[in-house]
Amino acid sequence: MTRINLLPWRQQRRERQQRRFMGVLAGIVVLAAVGVLAAHLFVQELINQQNERNNFLRQEIVKLNKIEAEIKEMQKTETRLLARLDTIKNLQKSRPDMVKALDSLVRLIPEDVYLTQINSRGTRLQLNGNARVNNVVSDFMREFEQSPLYSEPVLQVVENRNIADNVPASVFQLNVNRK
Repeated sequence: MTRINLLPWRQQRRERQQRRFMGVLAGIVVLAAVGVLAAHLFVQELINQQNERNNFLRQEIVKLNKIEAEIKEMQKTETRLLARLDTIKNLQKSRPDMVKALDSLVRLIPEDVYLTQINSRGTRLQLNGNARVNNVVSDFMREFEQSPLYSEPVLQVVENRNIADNVPASVFQLNVNRK
């Protein structure tokens, strides 16, 4: 039997396989590095896009905050204007009340009573005046009690004095509520 020495041929085949393996391994390493680099660039691009979106949203939020502040200011202005309108409406409603009150007051005053001062605070009237005698002041108070526009006449002060050229008179202060 013949013996063939296959050791050098096997050695060469092993070296070729090892070179091929190293080439494939180097190719895989290069492909893996390219893949990692591509993935890194892709993820970095996604991060940049998201940061751009976030910046855009921040800018829009700032704009919306400014608009919200303007809206709040407009609401405050609206509230002030509505309050003014309510005040004007109330004044318009109450305008004829004072005219009616003064007209009825003129009709209630007896002949011998002279008013020197009229003060109004809300629905309260303060009347200062002179009367020839105390009985006329009493009649004046009864007229207020019977009036549909006035209530609760309260006599604060009555003094008998001499006024202009020593004419005796009753000086009075009367408070009355308007209904």
